[in-house]
Amino acid sequence: ARHPEACAPTRPQATRWALRRQGGRGRAAATANQLIVSVPTFQGSSAIFAAVEGEFGWSRATTSAAASIGSLAQTVTGPFMGAATDHFGSARMVLVGLLIAGTGFVVFSQLHGPGLYYAGWLLVSIGVSIGGFTPSIAAVNLWMSHRRSAAMSYVLAGGSAGALLVPLMAWGFTAFGWRPTVIAAGALIGASAPVIAWIMWRRPPGYELAGRTAAARPAPGGAEYDFTPAQALR
Repeated sequence: ARHPEACAPTRPQATRWALRRQGGRGRAAATANQLIVSVPTFQGSSAIFAAVEGEFGWSRATTSAAASIGSLAQTVTGPFMGAATDHFGSARMVLVGLLIAGTGFVVFSQLHGPGLYYAGWLLVSIGVSIGGFTPSIAAVNLWMSHRRSAAMSYVLAGGSAGALLVPLMAWGFTAFGWRPTVIAAGALIGASAPVIAWIMWRRPPGYELAGRTAAARPAPGGAEYDFTPAQALR
């Protein structure tokens, strides 16, 4: 009879399998992050704005200005999110960003005038910019040792799949009112922050070894390339 150890996977095989298993967790966390964030923002914001417009009778220009402010905030902060993610890591970015977004929804739910309306949505937009797409993609690149493009497509699909849950949010507006529903959305985002961050915080098994191996592997043709961002854009 063969010795049990002879049937056991070799150490490199075990490391690869562990990386794939843990990579699936990282991919699932990043996809869930995009799904949860997208429902009340990218996919369902028009329903929220319509509910506010119906309650206060504001003009369409007044309500749609919040979306413009949010887009401007994300445009201004977006270029810095990649550098911040490299410096602080995906987990910290997700934790801070989702907590800010959740707080923003709670502030937004208390509005009685344009001031809190714009301030609340500005907080939501900044939080989503910090803890949304960029750290999710960075986490996938870190965790996935293979099929990274497929994994990133899952993250993108998670954001698009949020549209399927917009009717549930609209039902909440009808059954409970838009304010309690927005508070519930903020609470869900805030509660998911430490869970998603905890999954992203963990280093993949063999991460240091894989990093050293990748660093030691020569580029095709024996050439090594190292560009600064300015050089890469030329």
